[in-house]
This record gives sequence, structure tokens and C-alpha cells, in this order.
Amino acid sequence: MLSARAGDDKPIVTPQWPMAFDLGSDPAERYNLFNSKMDMGWMIGPAIRPVTEWKKSVAQYPNIETGAEFEGYPSTTEATP
Repeated sequence: MLSARAGDDKPIVTPQWPMAFDLGSDPAERYNLFNSKMDMGWMIGPAIRPVTEWKKSVAQYPNIETGAEFEGYPSTTEATP
């Protein structure tokens, strides 16, 4: 099984779905619940929602280039005369 965790013995891959872990019983995040438990499908909705909102936020407010001066984002409201 490919893992998103980096290591000398594992390839680096980008997961197609968000990964979910039970930190109480698996603090090392070794067992992705989506791969090991069939009853975890309900978690896809709550997991996808923040990722979608984050992608929209990054599209609206992109990261600045390394070393560049941040001059603020353009105003979303137009000034009234």
C-alpha cells in the first residue's frame, strides 16, 4: 500500500482522498481509516468541505512569492464617489 508519509523506504505520493486517523489508538498515523474500515464513508463529506473551502480561499488570496513584499490584497468593495 502506498502511503502519503515520507520516508526513505516509501515513495512520496499525493493521496486522492483526505486521510483520516484515529489519533487515540493510532497516534503515529499509520492506518488510514478510509483504507481499513468500511464504515468510514460518512467522513468523506465533513473531510471534503474544509478542503474545498481552503482551495477557494487560496484562489482568492494566493500565497506571495518567497521573499516578496506583501502589499495587501485588492479591496473587494469598490469605493463610492
